[in-house]
Amino acid sequence: MQPIYKSIVAKLRIDDPLLNAVSVGLIGTGVVMGKFGMADALKTRRAAIASWREDLDEKVRHFADKRLEQLERMIAAEQKRAQEDLERRKREWGTGNADDAASGPT
Repeated sequence: MQPIYKSIVAKLRIDDPLLNAVSVGLIGTGVVMGKFGMADALKTRRAAIASWREDLDEKVRHFADKRLEQLERMIAAEQKRAQEDLERRKREWGTGNADDAASGPT
């Protein structure tokens, strides 16, 4: 899908509203699993788009820069959310030790 999205970006104006749809398609992750599954999926998207910064087309490079900034913010927020959720679960359910598991939530 990436070559198709890149071709679309190259043909659109830098301020075209359709670029939002391209962003949604590129950043969409589908189903993820695990505590940090979403953050990991976003990192994969970031890595895939990073090569666009080297494209010959200025519009593609500009789009990549904007999306990478967006992904950095999304990754940071998701990692923070996941870490806070993990800490909350540990407080409520224990650390995973056998003694904690037997006692349940406090």
